Amino acid sequence: MQMSLRLLVRVSAAVVAGLLPAGTWAIPVPVRRPQEPMHRDFVVKGPDGKILAQAEETAVVQKDLVRSRLTFRFIDGSLDDEEAVFTQAGVFHLISDHHVQKGPSFPTPMDIMIDVPSHTVTWHETHFGKDR
Repeated sequence: MQMSLRLLVRVSAAVVAGLLPAGTWAIPVPVRRPQEPMHRDFVVKGPDGKILAQAEETAVVQKDLVRSRLTFRFIDGSLDDEEAVFTQAGVFHLISDHHVQKGPSFPTPMDIMIDVPSHTVTWHETHFGKDR
C-alpha cells in the first residue's frame, strides 16, 4: 500500500510537471457543483478494524478561490499533509499544491510544491539523511 501510494504521487507529480509549461494541453474540467466550505474529521482503519490514522479534511472558500487541505496523522507518528489552492470559476484551475509525507510509514520523506503561475515544481526527498 505504501509503495503504490508513493508511486501514484510520483507519477501524478511527473504528469503535472510535464503539463505545466504547456498548459494549453490540459483539458478544462467544468465546475458542475462548486466546492462549499467544509470540515470533516474521520479515522482510517485497516482490514482488521485497527485504527491506522486520524484524518481531517477542510475547504475554505473565498468567492471562487478554494483552499482544500487533507491531513492524515498516523498512529506511528507519520504525517501525510496536502493543501491545494484552486479556482472554480466555470472550470477548475489549479494554482498551487503542497504535499508533505514524513515519518515511519514513509521511508522516503518528501515535500512537493507545485506553483502553477510560476511554472515550477519543487521536490525534496530525504535519502539516508541527505536532502535531494
